[in-house]
Amino acid sequence: MLFNSFEYFLFLPLIAVLYYLLPHRYRWALLLPASYFFYMYWRPEYGLLLLISTAIDYWAAIWMAKKPDKKAKRPYLWLSLIANLSLLISFKYLGFINESIREIFSVFDFGSTPSQFDILLPVGISFYTFQTLSYTIDVYRGRRAPEKHFGIFALYVSFFPQLVAGPIERSTTLLPQFHRKVRFDINRILDGSKLFAYGLFKKIILADTLSIYVYQIFKNPGLYDSPTLVLGVAAFGYQLYLDFSAYTDMAIGSARILGFDLMSNFERPTRAKSVREFWSRWHISLTTWFFDYVYKPMAKNWRWPWYVNIIIVFALIGLWHGAGWDFLLFGLVNAVGYIVSLWIDEMSLSHRVFDRKWIKKSIQLFQIGFTYVTLGFSLVFFRANGIGAAWQYIQAFFDNRYIPFTGITIASLDAFLLLTGWPLFLLVQWQKDFNSKTPLNAVKPWWLRWGVYYYLLFYLIFFGGRFLKEFIYFQF
Repeated sequence: MLFNSFEYFLFLPLIAVLYYLLPHRYRWALLLPASYFFYMYWRPEYGLLLLISTAIDYWAAIWMAKKPDKKAKRPYLWLSLIANLSLLISFKYLGFINESIREIFSVFDFGSTPSQFDILLPVGISFYTFQTLSYTIDVYRGRRAPEKHFGIFALYVSFFPQLVAGPIERSTTLLPQFHRKVRFDINRILDGSKLFAYGLFKKIILADTLSIYVYQIFKNPGLYDSPTLVLGVAAFGYQLYLDFSAYTDMAIGSARILGFDLMSNFERPTRAKSVREFWSRWHISLTTWFFDYVYKPMAKNWRWPWYVNIIIVFALIGLWHGAGWDFLLFGLVNAVGYIVSLWIDEMSLSHRVFDRKWIKKSIQLFQIGFTYVTLGFSLVFFRANGIGAAWQYIQAFFDNRYIPFTGITIASLDAFLLLTGWPLFLLVQWQKDFNSKTPLNAVKPWWLRWGVYYYLLFYLIFFGGRFLKEFIYFQF
């Protein structure tokens, strides 16, 4: 079920009304089947995989709690890791592995090649797999006791606002909230509704409008000159940010209506002044997950240089996004950018010559420029349909530098939406408090804030039915 669908506009208010009418001890029994219904709305068989992961990790944690030390707990941790990662690899990466083997066989002319097969990727499997894995790892590390109520644990894994595309929550913050008694609070409901409407505006009015022209440019990059190709990458970067942050806003808003608090997933990444800072502001629930559960154990147990660990982490982040060499290159390009960014920061702090004001300013400007070049280059691999398509885009940029300007024609309605909707987005971004989950409330003075509310209402009433597109991160 899509957040931007008519079905969800009926589903969420109905669940919210029933939720507040029920006594606290029965609310999980409403939210759990509602979450499974939400997830199985795409394909009913998806629910079976979700239930399998839930049952394995529930019992693995229960059995771990009965053991006296980590050595005795380790087999159950391995059970959780192997079972969950096997499901993830089978459904997400087996086709990629098979295709890579087929290409190797064809290059070396081995005579016969493995048969080709396609496996349907279950929606959100990367998100809920990481969320449930963090639970068993935390139980193994002694950070939390196992959840003994199977229904509440199953709800933690499947909670519908953040099930499909995050944020990837931690059991230490989300699970206790299911035990907390939530009272009806009209202010929380209004805040959640406003945040949901703002996310809907970013998705339908801005991200989906940009997607039309991003698709045109990436489909036939050879038709456009270099400035247009640069513009295409920049437009996709904003489309990706608007689309994904819109989902996050709608997820946090939906959860807040029900009395739950989800973590912030974005902290104005467009303000980042280095690649390192960008990744501390972008998809925070994923980057912190990799830092806590991959990078820190590697740094503690493996005697590899720190930059090798960073390369491995970013390679995994790239592959987490998609099973393909293009996504691997997306991760590796960002790894190089991250390492260079750290090196420049450390060099600036270790030499007195960099204390001079004009040198500091020059380094900051270089870091900003380097950040946008690195991210733009990596996004070509992220957006293009395979390495071949990415190479065509990059080649067209260098081949078409000197041809006359060949832009794209923008429809008048799309131009109106972008020209009038963009300032509203920038206003909220400018006034948003850091780490704030209610960005609209930060708009001041009050009459300007109410102007934003009416603006949003106008857009959603008159243009809210233009598209019904899936969110980009649904494919991951």
